[in-house]
Amino acid sequence: MPHNTGGVHPHLSAGHLPAELNESKLMDLAGLIMVVGASDAGKTTLVRSLVSRLLALQGRVACIDADPGQSRLGPPTTFSLELLKQSNGHAIKKSWQRFIGSVSPAGHMLQVLAGCGRLVQKARETMDGAIVMDTSGLVDPQKGGVRLKLAKIDLLEPSVLIVLQKAGELEFWVRPLRSARITRVVDIRCAAAVRQRDFSQRQAHREAALRRYFTHAGIRTFYWPDYGVFPDPSFFRHRLLAFEDRQGFVLKLGIVTGCDIAAKEVSVWTPLTETQSRRVAVISLGDVVVDPSSFTHSITGPNA
Repeated sequence: MPHNTGGVHPHLSAGHLPAELNESKLMDLAGLIMVVGASDAGKTTLVRSLVSRLLALQGRVACIDADPGQSRLGPPTTFSLELLKQSNGHAIKKSWQRFIGSVSPAGHMLQVLAGCGRLVQKARETMDGAIVMDTSGLVDPQKGGVRLKLAKIDLLEPSVLIVLQKAGELEFWVRPLRSARITRVVDIRCAAAVRQRDFSQRQAHREAALRRYFTHAGIRTFYWPDYGVFPDPSFFRHRLLAFEDRQGFVLKLGIVTGCDIAAKEVSVWTPLTETQSRRVAVISLGDVVVDPSSFTHSITGPNA
């Protein structure tokens, strides 16, 4: 959902950037800047610093968080776009979100590509400035990670590809991009101080994010034939869903608490407001179940 906020942007921190991205080079950065690397390579830290410096230097910048599992700008299972503009020492923000429906790109790669494409399109339509995209850590070729990254590059045509590597582990697919000059590649070695997180830590991060998101949620009931329901009205208990507008952008997420098949009504625990409810055109069902008391969650469906 697009919105505006004033004040200092809470996600930005002016950390040190590597020498490959010095001040003179930052002034020339434009177009889509895609950051890739394995999990815990330091992508998010780099993106925060890069966005902060670009905002200070150029006065405006867009940031896309395209990691559905460890998202920082929006709740888990979503991609987020933030447009930032400097005004009187404050960052004025507009934002949009797309629902991926899972905490992992695996099994949801079409949704990932569509989500990235729509957010980049929205950023390009709305402002002329650099667009910095943080991506997921799925780079394993056996799980489709390399194909997915190459498809993103083909679809989105980034002007710059920032590659974070520890020991050349991504060279086998990055080297052909250099040779073909498809995009400008900037190589950065991962910082030695990057903290490695295990599955339980990642799970805990998502639980905390979901808990914050649903802090002011309440039960609302919907007569589902009034909406486009995708992929079908399978409203099983604790299934995560998204209420979307006609453009396919998220208004709010929700968790199914009950379903009356005869009445064709579904009860949803959601922070959706009355004003937002009037804009709902689509109910999009995800492949994650979330316990609304503990916020423990798991992927459901054939790709679980």
